[in-house]
Amino acid sequence: MLPQRQNKDYDCIHILIPNKLIVIRFNGRMILGSLVKLGYVLVTVSVLLMIWVSLSQGREMEVVQYPPCVFNPLCSCSKAVPDLGIVYCQDVPLPRIPPPINSSKVFMLHLENIGLRSIEPYFLQATGLYRLEISHNPLPDIPSEAFVGLERSLWELELQHNQLMSVPSRAIRHLQKLRRLDLTGT
Repeated sequence: MLPQRQNKDYDCIHILIPNKLIVIRFNGRMILGSLVKLGYVLVTVSVLLMIWVSLSQGREMEVVQYPPCVFNPLCSCSKAVPDLGIVYCQDVPLPRIPPPINSSKVFMLHLENIGLRSIEPYFLQATGLYRLEISHNPLPDIPSEAFVGLERSLWELELQHNQLMSVPSRAIRHLQKLRRLDLTGT
């Protein structure tokens, strides 16, 4: 781009493309303001697209299908025993949390609509859980010792749509790392 001539009202830019000459005339102040506004719009659109892409990728990660678990083939586990990793049980009849879960490392445990009626005290202490989701179960209460051993590992606790009679404050009181607690519909 080669700026060529100027007069007092307009600036003029000549763009030389082989066999063509393009002349752009503009008012210097107006075009600068328009370019700044266009820059803000492009940055905003770029940021929104990056946020949308990252959120959509996060949702895809939750939908990943893992192989069947050893303790129940209707559940899925990201790894095999002794470290089950991520355990996902949905619409599987399990009135209790299966014993193999307590004897292995489990980072995320998702128990949805499994008919869970109780959580045994101290049962999850050896797992190292950082996310526990128990939802849509006929679970009436949570013992105060239910999360013993998870004080320094449990970051997210989701207890949505269970039949809890009260908020399990004694059970969650000592969870030092807890950053998210969801009691929706309880």
